[in-house]
Amino acid sequence: MQPATSMPVQPSPAPPKTGQAMDHVIPMRNQPALLGYYYAIFGLLPIVGLVLSPVAICYGLIGLDRGNRLPRNIGYGHALFAVIAGIIGAIISYSCVVALGLILAVNYMGAAWPFPPEQQPYEAPLEQLHQRVEKLEQKINPARGVPGRDFN
Repeated sequence: MQPATSMPVQPSPAPPKTGQAMDHVIPMRNQPALLGYYYAIFGLLPIVGLVLSPVAICYGLIGLDRGNRLPRNIGYGHALFAVIAGIIGAIISYSCVVALGLILAVNYMGAAWPFPPEQQPYEAPLEQLHQRVEKLEQKINPARGVPGRDFN
């Protein structure tokens, strides 16, 4: 006599080979994708991103190519993140450089930086020079009236 509700017993799936379970978390077989991932994360910082963002984009593109050739697209997500975050990091970094350049150029044209507009650095020495010339002329003028001295 057989039970009415018998379900076929399916064998459990075979455990993955050693290291394959972690390949999607840390793609050690796709090192350009992993390097691009880390470079992209640090490339989001404004000054460091000037160098690391283009490097992350390059490694990300290499990792995308290698991820397509590996079984189960290992590292494809990391490589895609590296390309996208590298582009965003490059935009942020180079925008900061352009903004800083514009700010310094506008302030320099307005003469507001690094000297206050009330006194430019060349005005003070000129005024001191004029005062010295006036003092010397005052010293020379009384001596002009003395006979025997010719100042011309």
